[in-house]
Amino acid sequence: MKNCIALCLLALTLGACRSAKESFAFEKIAFHSGPCFGVCPSYHLEIRNDRSVLLKGDSLYGKRGNHQDLVRVGYFKGRIADTSYVRLLEDLRAIGLDTVQFKGPDCCDAPMKTLIVYYNSKRKYLRAMFPPDHARALLSTLTGIYKNTRFDRVGERFEIEFDSIPRK
Repeated sequence: MKNCIALCLLALTLGACRSAKESFAFEKIAFHSGPCFGVCPSYHLEIRNDRSVLLKGDSLYGKRGNHQDLVRVGYFKGRIADTSYVRLLEDLRAIGLDTVQFKGPDCCDAPMKTLIVYYNSKRKYLRAMFPPDHARALLSTLTGIYKNTRFDRVGERFEIEFDSIPRK
């Protein structure tokens, strides 16, 4: 009987360890929205788990799309709101990072979307001109962070990770 109880306790302990390993530990995300043949904004974001965010704006356009918005062209730092950070984590969990794939054509007039996510000591690289529908909420959240975060222009230049070869 004692052995049975000990085995049950061991199984529960191992199950708890497994659940802890399956938790989501967000480290950072790099998001790139590329240009198109029209007035699509081209920018790069890096969001870290301390809620800090870097923005590198390449070409951005005003609400009507007929003039370049120079206010957000350059290098910026900011801090995202708690609600945006929580939404980002929820969207990252919901997308299924371990299994999601971005596929499809890269032939047309639309911005290329690139995500590089670091989580649970892993790196996930996703890139597509037309990401899958179940990625829409995540992309909307990232676009909202770009549009709604208060950024301060910085004098120093920085690079946000952007490569086409996934590292292992």
